[in-house]
Amino acid sequence: MGELVEIDIETTNAIIEVKSGTGQGFTRQVLARMTEDLNPMGKPVITYGPDMRWSVMQSVNKAGGIATRDLDLLIEILRPD
Repeated sequence: MGELVEIDIETTNAIIEVKSGTGQGFTRQVLARMTEDLNPMGKPVITYGPDMRWSVMQSVNKAGGIATRDLDLLIEILRPD
């Protein structure tokens, strides 16, 4: 049996993970949530953390996720068309 994975927020167009602190563990979470088992529709995985370290943001983006510290940007990304 696989590891239990908690998704913080899922919308019709994205999976969002939120953390306080430096964002430690975000890259691992992004990679897990990009698998076909957890994300069969291939939704983008967005991480939000107001105090996320720059190195974590780079790692998340390199892994294929989208990292932001900007709440307004996150809201804009999620705004329906």
